[in-house]
Amino acid sequence: MRTPPTLAFYPKVYTASDDGAVGITDGPAIRNGRPEDADDKARRESRFPVKLSLQAFETKLQAAEASVAEDRKRILNTIAGGAPDGAAADADGAHKEHANYEKLNDVLRGRFAAASIRALLDAGKPITDAAALLKRSRMRKLELSFMSCEAFDAQAAHTTFSNLPDCLETLDMRYGGLTPAHAPALAEALEFMAVLTSLNLYLNSIGPEGAKAIAKALGSGKAVLKKAVLSYNDIKDEGAAAIGESLKTKSTLEELVLIQCSIGAEGAKAIAAGLSAGTAVLTDINLAANDIGAKGAKAIAKALGSGKAVLTKLECVCAALESATLNARASLAHQRNLLDAAHPPVPFARLGTPAFARPRPVSSARARLSEHSSRRASKALAFLSAFAPDAIPFSRRSVRHPLALFQDARSPSFHATRSPFPLPDALPDACSPFFVCGPLL
Repeated sequence: MRTPPTLAFYPKVYTASDDGAVGITDGPAIRNGRPEDADDKARRESRFPVKLSLQAFETKLQAAEASVAEDRKRILNTIAGGAPDGAAADADGAHKEHANYEKLNDVLRGRFAAASIRALLDAGKPITDAAALLKRSRMRKLELSFMSCEAFDAQAAHTTFSNLPDCLETLDMRYGGLTPAHAPALAEALEFMAVLTSLNLYLNSIGPEGAKAIAKALGSGKAVLKKAVLSYNDIKDEGAAAIGESLKTKSTLEELVLIQCSIGAEGAKAIAAGLSAGTAVLTDINLAANDIGAKGAKAIAKALGSGKAVLTKLECVCAALESATLNARASLAHQRNLLDAAHPPVPFARLGTPAFARPRPVSSARARLSEHSSRRASKALAFLSAFAPDAIPFSRRSVRHPLALFQDARSPSFHATRSPFPLPDALPDACSPFFVCGPLL
């Protein structure tokens, strides 16, 4: 039997325009094998005729027609949960009105409203009615973007965000066009969203002030966010400091992504202070492409060694770590006489360093790890504070400790995780040598 294809998205309604077919979809469409982002979706749906959207705001299921009257009666009575009694029936024998009709009407109208807010703004029309319908839409996941939409000012942001559905769980605003002027309205909404657990603000322009507003909401004890993506927002140390303060409260945040946010050592120290407070439940943080330097890295390492942080995953790529690795490799050149020449060389092609190092025998590495096993837990992530040129290379199968630092041969990215570290089967082939700095041993 032939298996029917799985739909990548669920079309809601399509129509023809001068530019061809245009539709409103529940979720992103697939382009070139990848889901479109929030901005692409918003731009596509903004081409849907505004006139039709406004007509859809008045949609009533009970006023719908069918080619066969009996079909209409069965459909409506199924929605209502049973046949009507006496005067409650219309000419076809279906319920004239029913609470379930209104629930579905809200869902349908809300889908049109969500897709038309940007188009209404671009056309210079009010969005009050659309926002009210969005509030009643019962949507659990919503993609919004106002990139390059000049009419989306602070007032429009307040109207939109104050009318987000109460049952919303995920708000995706990648490439959303948000600025510091929009952030206070979003932050205010976060405090009243009882089930919103995921917020994606990838590549917006909220800046330090916007980050402060959102951090204040996170630290209010009212927001229930578990995942926040603020990457590429240039929040700087001031924004990171506000986030660090929010971690000292009863924040529910479990995953925080801050890739390339212009965070320096002071911002990293503030986040470290939040982790050390003992109240944060943050388990996953990504500080990649921020120049936190040795001082910021040491502060995070100290926080993790305090025993109060519950972090289990950290990604941190910065010039200081790359420099430390280069220094470690230079030192290894002077330790070649200590290495077992019988083992194959470890490639260092990515950074242009000659392949001079050869890993220690597996048995020797395991023996050293076993000897110091009691010190591993208290030294977790201590490589961040080491930055010493005395790293010891291990072959792939010799890494059995709860923390590993590895260099991807294709790009200088560093990853760390606590046990259980899935080695060796789960490692990508591009990963060559493992470095464990002295304090871990």
